[in-house]
Amino acid sequence: MNDLIHFKRAAEIFLFANTPRYVIKYLRREPFVSDLSRKFQGKVLFAEIKRLDKTIDSLDFNDYLKSYVLIVAISLQCEEVSKKYLEIFSETSFRWSKEISAILISERRETTAVTQRGYNIIATKTQNPFNVNSESEYTKTEMKISQE
Repeated sequence: MNDLIHFKRAAEIFLFANTPRYVIKYLRREPFVSDLSRKFQGKVLFAEIKRLDKTIDSLDFNDYLKSYVLIVAISLQCEEVSKKYLEIFSETSFRWSKEISAILISERRETTAVTQRGYNIIATKTQNPFNVNSESEYTKTEMKISQE
């Protein structure tokens, strides 16, 4: 799992973050996060988050980064899977865990997937749950379809 995470890029995002929404927004754009979401079940990703939470006092910076990357990866999975883990994440000791969980749970998403030349193109419309008058934002994610 660690070999899929681009810790340098995750660190750049986290170091510039001044809000949990920033962390979520920019981690979602990273291909390595969607790769984790596709390659591992939610229970596997969340088991690692729980393991990290139990040793929070002795974690290094990459372990903190890993917890945020994994919860965003879980949020990209189907609603039934992700909602349960997002609710539990709010009870962990990680900074912004309650805020990140609230944002990810309350976001209203409309997702359209189109297959085009071996890629799934997913456009996600998100609404800021704390400002209903704000403009919606579209995020486009391209995922290579396995030709196995």
